[in-house]
Amino acid sequence: MNIPAFRRPGGKGRGRRLFWSSLVIMAGLVALLPSCAEEAASPVSPPASPPPVSTPAPGPTAVPAPAPAVATGQLPPLSNLNVAAGPEHITDLWAHTARNGKGYAYLGSFDRPRCGTDITGVYIVDISDVRNPVRAGFVPSPPGTRVSDVQVRSVSTDSFNGDVLAYSIEFCGRRTDAPLPSSIAGIVLYDVTDPLAPRRLAPDFSLGFEAHNLFLYEQGRRAFVLMVRDESPRDFNIIEITDPSSPVRVSARGGVDWFRPGAQLALGAVPVSFLHDVWVSTYPASHPNASYAGKTVAYLSYWDAGLVLLDITDPANPVFLGDSDYLDPDPLTGQPAEGNSHAAVPTEDGNLVFMGDEDFISSRLEFRVGSGDFAGAYRALEAGFTPRISQRPDQALAGQTVFVGQACRLEDIPRPQQRASPDSNLIALIERGGCPFEDKIASAAAAGYDAAIVFNQAEVTDDLVTMAGTAGKGTIPAVFVQRRTAFAIMGLPPDAPAGMGLPPAGTVGQRISIGLGFDGWGYGRILDVRDPGRIAEVGRFATPEVLQKPAPPGVHSIHNVVVKGRRAYISWYADGIVVVDFSDPANPRQVARFVDAERGSDFWGVFLYEHPDGNTYILGSDRSTGLWIFQDPGL
Repeated sequence: MNIPAFRRPGGKGRGRRLFWSSLVIMAGLVALLPSCAEEAASPVSPPASPPPVSTPAPGPTAVPAPAPAVATGQLPPLSNLNVAAGPEHITDLWAHTARNGKGYAYLGSFDRPRCGTDITGVYIVDISDVRNPVRAGFVPSPPGTRVSDVQVRSVSTDSFNGDVLAYSIEFCGRRTDAPLPSSIAGIVLYDVTDPLAPRRLAPDFSLGFEAHNLFLYEQGRRAFVLMVRDESPRDFNIIEITDPSSPVRVSARGGVDWFRPGAQLALGAVPVSFLHDVWVSTYPASHPNASYAGKTVAYLSYWDAGLVLLDITDPANPVFLGDSDYLDPDPLTGQPAEGNSHAAVPTEDGNLVFMGDEDFISSRLEFRVGSGDFAGAYRALEAGFTPRISQRPDQALAGQTVFVGQACRLEDIPRPQQRASPDSNLIALIERGGCPFEDKIASAAAAGYDAAIVFNQAEVTDDLVTMAGTAGKGTIPAVFVQRRTAFAIMGLPPDAPAGMGLPPAGTVGQRISIGLGFDGWGYGRILDVRDPGRIAEVGRFATPEVLQKPAPPGVHSIHNVVVKGRRAYISWYADGIVVVDFSDPANPRQVARFVDAERGSDFWGVFLYEHPDGNTYILGSDRSTGLWIFQDPGL
């Protein structure tokens, strides 16, 4: 339940502050990178030794930090145990009652402040006393990997009867084109029937790819793990673990199997669709809705494609039921739809889904052709490795364009014309193809241009991409536009055939301007899914900070969600833990909230736990301050 950074669309500065800064959270951002001929790669040495499979002896009991003041006064914490090795270290969490009758929380960890088997893995915390949680153990992730998603469930099949810990693993640091080490299995399984003596299951199992998210569930006497595979057109994978010592992949599907021409697939700052998160519900045969009765349904958060519903009653043959569309313009901001479906959870009756959108950028790039017959607003994306327009003193860029061809060789680039004034910008207009993005932009900078605009060649689908490359070669701002936009810049009709001839290199184009417009952060939407073929957005909820201008410090995007009854429990990064009542879907209301007023919050995970003591507690994982426990305010 967690963006590459594009996808896995995840990495933010405080975890994922700038969406393209790392592959942390979106295990899928690499999925939107251009073809290998246009990508940069820095080799990483794969780890050689196998991962340890035993749990180190528990360290000294950690003392819960004193509960800080509550910013809203609505959701006072019962306790906080900081197991983090450093800032931005903790990821997702789950909780489970072991067969010894005690409650345990399981927290994943990233490679912050470093990658090592002593800090990257799963922390096991005894929460039998919710006011005094105690670190009880640690399961290391394989060398060179980190943990994004964590789940623990009881599994009872003909082959296994016990508790299974499943966690997803990715490379430490950003992916490269180096070969995947054999330790990359996508998921790792442990028998935690005794949480103090975890036992590695299927240590030789490896699918040879990374996974950002997972969901563990039982169906009759069979058990499965849904996997979100990084960087694959078939990113929805089902692994059978009926015998967890011998997992078997039973199917692999993706958007290429169910989306049809004309589907809403590309919106906002990162205009792509990829699977980010999954949830599963099995409905009884007596369910009143024939669309769900007797079926096991998967709820897929598919970024710009919204929510996707699949019938996975037959795990080997998932069946597409329907998907949602974003309202455009966005009903809260009035801006073009952003997309970014990140986590979606249904109500128990299957009638509604609370879906959260993850958005690390509260501004929108505004690109305008300022002169000529085709002046107007067009879409554009900044490169992922060049100076940000938001970092410029005026947060804007404007100037005269010059078409310079493909700009693969410095000697082929026409030198800029004389500037109209010392502070005017000359912008190279470059056709894609022939060489990596970074070489084009470096050549344009060396030729004396102040910025670059790259556009699609005629032979490819005219989609926007986020250009990737080496930061050292991206010394000038650069954006990517569609070929139709480049036509407008060159005074040609935007709807002209893509293969229409281009003017010679050195041709002066129109003036352009690029600025930033505020469009808020990611928030929650309530979807009516009673008819999966006609999903409708019927409500929405945002914290005040989502639409606050200027944007306050921190990341104010929604992250993970769990649902009980008609309440959503949300980890909302800097906005803390938020509880929302959506009994009236059109008018959801906040009923409780916690923000660490002393240190600030950065919540990644949230879990609603029915404790052996008979009470229900809200658990939250803050990336920098570890495990928090709250009393559920109740229904």
